[in-house]
Amino acid sequence: MPESDTATLLDNWYIKDDNIETYVISPEKITFNSILRDCDEYTELFYYGIAHIPLIFRAGFQIGDEGKVRLLHKDRNEQSVFKEISAEADNYTIELKGHYDSCNKASKEMLVVVATSFPVSSKDLEVFKNNNIGHELRFEMCNPSLYGVDSIFSYALMNRLRTGILNKMREIVSSANIEKIHLVLSTSSDFTFFLSQGFSKYHDPEIIVYQYDRSDSQKYPWGVSNKALPTSAIIRQTSQEH
Repeated sequence: MPESDTATLLDNWYIKDDNIETYVISPEKITFNSILRDCDEYTELFYYGIAHIPLIFRAGFQIGDEGKVRLLHKDRNEQSVFKEISAEADNYTIELKGHYDSCNKASKEMLVVVATSFPVSSKDLEVFKNNNIGHELRFEMCNPSLYGVDSIFSYALMNRLRTGILNKMREIVSSANIEKIHLVLSTSSDFTFFLSQGFSKYHDPEIIVYQYDRSDSQKYPWGVSNKALPTSAIIRQTSQEH
């Protein structure tokens, strides 16, 4: 990529939404299509790294759960090394509570929040207050003292949390006829990837996953659709009047 293009895309290692379709979404789709085409029953895939949450989610969604992916987590307590998620049993220390609220039952759109690393404040979610989103489902730590970037440590725990999130979400999607989900994630990269693998390409509604930017007044200024074509996958928030 030419240096001038890189400067447009990156700002202190933070990807701007300008031209992200060209430089990120399209190459990502091509790359994962190639990976899936070349995989056989003996292929082992690993995922690790730090990236923008919407891009991690879209990657996991494209890979799906047809092939097993081994996940590595960046452990901040050990000089930031990457280690595979533990195979140990779930000790049921981590529990999520789900809270559902509807302000417009006729709406076909729902905001879903999953927070395990840090709490998500209602003030940061104000950008989603519009006439289209009439439902909100929030998953938060039952014990606030357990929030943390390293809180999800095992495959068994990941599987239990994902099952609970998907079951509750699908229950509301079915009963309220939801057609679009706006997803806010405050969780680890590896759990984001794992969670996205559980969504169905055919049965679940469109999901737009948003990027948090503390320097932006809207906090969640852009997102990525999991089903849209690369050229229209980026969803940019419009300014809200208060």
